[in-house]
Amino acid sequence: MDDDAHIDLLVRERRTIVGAATRAIRSLLVIMPRGDDSMLFDYFDSRLWNTA
Repeated sequence: MDDDAHIDLLVRERRTIVGAATRAIRSLLVIMPRGDDSMLFDYFDSRLWNTA
């Protein structure tokens, strides 16, 4: 996958997460594998996300 395709994929995934988060009424649970180095959540405010 070239860089442009990777960036396009991240943009689409982030749009999906933001859409789900804005529609969540009480909470939103996002499960990712440990050690996932995805940049998907890089610019989300860490004060608003609980991680385990």
